Amino acid sequence: MQKESPDHTIRGGHMERGKTGLHRNSGEESIGKWIAIVSKHMHYVVHKKLEKFEKYNFGRGEFKFLVNIYEHEGICQEDLAEILKSHKYEVAKGIKKLVNRGLIKRIRDPEDKRIYRLYPTKEALAMQDDFMKILSDTTTIITRDFSPTEKELLLDFLIRMANNIHTEASHLKSGY
Repeated sequence: MQKESPDHTIRGGHMERGKTGLHRNSGEESIGKWIAIVSKHMHYVVHKKLEKFEKYNFGRGEFKFLVNIYEHEGICQEDLAEILKSHKYEVAKGIKKLVNRGLIKRIRDPEDKRIYRLYPTKEALAMQDDFMKILSDTTTIITRDFSPTEKELLLDFLIRMANNIHTEASHLKSGY
């Protein structure tokens, strides 16, 4: 059975995109599906806006590393991996690319010679305002029509969800 309306079409129990966007199906919904849809489209929007910096050929992860280094100048790779809930090797690989492109400098910690601190270069700092605006604009887009209370609740829920899935992934990796 097929039912149509001006803004969407329902086929076989699945809701399709229409003039007004995506809609919930009746019945149980997959939260993961919606997180994946938001993530996919957020990455697309951010990378489309990053095209003016195409000479740096930013990969999906490199942008988030650079933004977090802006926010935490002097952070070490291990702490960056913890903040982003990423694998240390993934962070090391991304940082190496940013260093090779002249956007990040690694400076040995004066108190612990095993640790390197990460700092944006002058070239990276020249892009900081543009990058932060891209993130701010994207956040504004995804939270359009949300009240301030809804935005706070959403952030709290997402942090809890991220911690829950990170804990589970850590248990699986360690064999528990």
